Formats: sequence, structure tokens, C-alpha cells
Amino acid sequence: MSFSRASLSKTSLTSGSLAKRSEPCNSQTSNFPSVVRLAAGGPHSGPNRAAALGVAFFVVATGLFSAAVLYYSGQARFILLVAGATLLALLLGGADFLFSIPLLRAVLSLVWRMPVWLAAFQLVMYARGRRAPGPWLLTLSLLLLHLDRSQPQHIFATHSVPYDLVIDLMLGIGMMMVVLDDSREKIERLNALNRIDRVISDFDEFNPIVDTALDELMRNTGARSAWFRILKDDKLHIVVQRGLDDSVAARLREIDDATSTSGQVLRAGGVAVATIEEIPPEFQPILKDQGLHHLVLIPVLGKNSRIGILLLGQRHYRRYAEDERKFLKSAANQLGLAAENRQLVQQLVHSQSEWASAFNSIRDYVLVHDSQFRIIRANQALLDRLQMAYTRVVLQPCESILPGGGAAWKKCPYCEASSQSTDHDPCFGGYSVVSSSAYSGQDSAGGTVHVIKDITGEKIAEERYKILFDHMQEGVFVSSPEGRVLDCNDAFLRMMGYSSKEEMLQLDAAKSLYAEPGDRRKFLEEMAEHGFVRNFEYGMRRKDDRHITVIESSFATRGANGDIERYQGVVLDVTDKKMAEDEVRRRNRELHVL
Repeated sequence: MSFSRASLSKTSLTSGSLAKRSEPCNSQTSNFPSVVRLAAGGPHSGPNRAAALGVAFFVVATGLFSAAVLYYSGQARFILLVAGATLLALLLGGADFLFSIPLLRAVLSLVWRMPVWLAAFQLVMYARGRRAPGPWLLTLSLLLLHLDRSQPQHIFATHSVPYDLVIDLMLGIGMMMVVLDDSREKIERLNALNRIDRVISDFDEFNPIVDTALDELMRNTGARSAWFRILKDDKLHIVVQRGLDDSVAARLREIDDATSTSGQVLRAGGVAVATIEEIPPEFQPILKDQGLHHLVLIPVLGKNSRIGILLLGQRHYRRYAEDERKFLKSAANQLGLAAENRQLVQQLVHSQSEWASAFNSIRDYVLVHDSQFRIIRANQALLDRLQMAYTRVVLQPCESILPGGGAAWKKCPYCEASSQSTDHDPCFGGYSVVSSSAYSGQDSAGGTVHVIKDITGEKIAEERYKILFDHMQEGVFVSSPEGRVLDCNDAFLRMMGYSSKEEMLQLDAAKSLYAEPGDRRKFLEEMAEHGFVRNFEYGMRRKDDRHITVIESSFATRGANGDIERYQGVVLDVTDKKMAEDEVRRRNRELHVL
């Protein structure tokens, strides 16, 4: 633009002034002297030669300026056409004899004006729908440009008004206004992106960010309405809208991602413009009633996912330059990153919440401290036992928080306990099982995690069971289906004549303890059929090989697969009772005989 502006302004003024100073020429004189002939030192010389060079430079300048205007308006595909027309005008203008034919003079005049008219038309199309006066003034200046050596003044010129100078001034002012309008638009776009960025940093919620983005895009593009659709479950849902009637927004609330125009643009990933006639027929009447001419569809993409799509509804035709599309894409990218970051934050918060819930749901005491024995974390069970708030516990030394500190111990008493060991709890009293694990942090020297399980109740129950087990006068045993004694009490040892439990556990009960092998088979049959035996009487062999008569009541314990894992029961020595009964029966028989 700057090169063409300078060339056009200087050459136009030069050509006009040179044309005025040149010698008068009639209709047979060529308006376009041959550049080749001038360079070779042809018959043109003096004022005529200078005027001819001015005309040639004017044609080249208008061609270059037209190409710059086409590039500015986003129609660079016509630049080759402009170059061809300019070159044709220079070549044909070199034939002086052609100007003896009025029709050819008109054709050549049309050829050099074609690039200017094309540039003016494209500039008008670009200026439609914009509030910038610069392109319109520049278009008017292009249409008023002229080059006619036989008529050195403009057709509207008078002796009192220098119209050529006015046209040159209009051309320069128009170019300056275009430059200033472009600068203003770029500043406004930059400010819009900055405002969106500030809102992203100020708000954690996504909807206020979308509100600001829609307002900024509508203000910058002059859109009548705007709305944002978010992708969820293969559907595009409107979450925020501006400028649409509530009834219209309700009817447009949800569309399918796979078949809709918005879904296609979202998958393509580029900014698209669709007229109302190009969208699905079911939505055309709704949008036409809103006075919309076309929609601008801007995909909102995250780094790794599709977020949604922004739509701008425009009332009039408008052409979008490449820098405008880049601005819209940049705003959408900011929204995409904000949405993706919000999703990541939500996932992180959800993950932390789940972790905290799981951490606090553990009924055992969980204590985490660093290498300096300062408490980093404590679960709710431990806080309830300490009767302290989390803020009073965190970053405090263990010895000042845990009971029994001070003179009793320093640092952390649980660090001295073996992993998975059972012992008296040094802090809370009773019994506990402590599991300790060391960890190393990325930003710290690491620390230790203690899981303290209070087993006081289980320990008391175990001691009661042991007391009951050991002090029962009846023999209590636990045996395997293979016939091994797994455990027994002292009464059972005394009953069988053994001095230690270790000696008993080494025996094969099926062979060493049963007086009759058939009793073992009968016992197993009863257990397999019923799962228990009651008052099962049989003979047992003591260590000293003396036989005793016992009564057993026991039951089978089965595993998860239904197989018997062990037998548990009570054995009562009824040898004396059996002998007394036998003696009574013998005496009864003697009395019966007498």
C-alpha cells in the first residue's frame, strides 16, 4: 500500500503537470508513447519525451496501486489479471498509428482503466458492512482518476477549481484513512483479546468468560447476535447467547454434532461463513425472522479436545479478511484453553475431593509427618481422637500434638515401632498395630506415613478367649481334616498324657490318638454329612498306651470354596463314668441271677 500510494500520487501529479507543459497535440497523436522507443532514443524528445514517460509511469502506478488494493481487500487472485491489463496497455500504447482509429483509442482507454475499476469494485465489496469511511473515499478517488493528453484538465474542471489537485488530495487522504482505520481495528482487536484474557484470569467459572467473549466479538464485528454451543454427549448445546429472542434460543437449544453445519465446522477446525440459505432448512425461517443474512462459525478447540463452537449472526453482507479470521480464531483459542483448563481444574478438584473423602473415611488413625517430624496430614479419625481442628495440627511437631509427648518421648514414637507390629500404644494407651511407610516428595525431603489401628477391643477379646480356652476343664482342640492337631488347651494335654503342646502338634491324630481306626472313619462320615457331631463316643489312646473313653461334640469350618478346613470341638473324658456304668450293669445282672 505505501509503495503504490507514493508511486500513484507522484506520477499522477507529474503526468498532469507534464501534460500541461507538453506541446499541443491533435487526435492523431498517441496518448501512450512506446516505452521501448523512448528507451532507444526515438523521435520523442524534449517536452514530448518527458510527458510520454509521465504517462507510462502513471499507467504502471495505477496497475501497482490496483494490485495493492486487491491484496488489501483479500482478492489477491486478480493480481495477475491486473498485471496483464497493465502490460497490454503499455504495449498497445506504443503504436502511434492506432490512435488514428477512435474505437481503438477507446479500447486502450478502457484497458488501462480495467484494473482501477476492478480494484474499486473489490474495495466497495470489502467496505460493505463496515463503519470505516476510508475505503469509500479511496474508491471515489480511484473512479475519478483520468489520463487524457488531448484534454489535460478533468472533464469537470473549471478555471477556478484545480480538480486534478483535489483528486490527488482525496486519494492521499483516503489512503491515510485506510491506514488509520486498520490501525484502529488492530488496536481494538488486541484490546478485546486482553479483556478476554483478564476475565479468564479473574473468574473460575466458564460462563462469565463466554459472556465477555461474546460481547467483545459482537462489538468488534458489528454482529447482531451471538451464541456459544458446547459439545456434550454428541450434541451441541447453547449455554450462553446474546441478541436472540428467548423463544428462538429455546428452538435452537440443541443440535446434533454429526449432521449439523456447526458440527462439520467444528471437526474441520477453521473459521467458516455460511449464509442463511446454506444452513439446514428447518432453521432458515427462524434465523431469517431474526433479520440475519449469514452466520460466522468459529470452532472452539482445546489442546486435546473439541470444546464447542461460537456463532455470530450478521444482518448484512460482509467480507472477512484473513486478519479478521485470525482474530476470531485467537479469541476462540483463548476460550478453548480456558474451558480445557477449567475441566482439568475440575478433575483435579474432584480427584482431590475423592482422595480426601477416602482418606477421611479410613477409621484407623493416619498420621503423615515430614523428616523434621512436623505433621503434614492427619485424617478425620485421628483429629476426632485428638479433639483438635486440622488447622491446629498441621505443621506442628509430633511431640506437641500427640499425647504422651514431652518427657515421655521425642520426635515420633511410631517411627520406633516395627512395621505391622502389635504392642502397647505409646500415645493413646491400649493396644495398636502400626504400619509405617516412608515416602519421598518432589519438592521436599520426604517423610513417613503411619497407619495406627486400634486393636484394644480385639486384644481384650483375644485374651478372654485365651483365658477361657486355657482354663476349661474339658479338652478343647482344633484339628485338620488330614488328622493333625493344630491347637489344644492344657486340659486336652492332661487328658492324653502329654506334657507340652509342641509334642501334641507333631502327632498324627488319626493314627496315634484313635483306639479303633473305624471310629475315625465314622467321625469323618458324620462330619461330611451333617457338618457336626454331638456326643460322639469313641475310644482314644493316651501317650502311655492306656485307652480312655471320650464323648466329643465338634463342628466343621468350611472355606470359601465349601471344602472343610478344620474341625473344632470339646472332648470329655467319661472313662470313670463308663466304668461305673459297666459296674452297675454287672451288679444288676448278678442281682437278676440271684
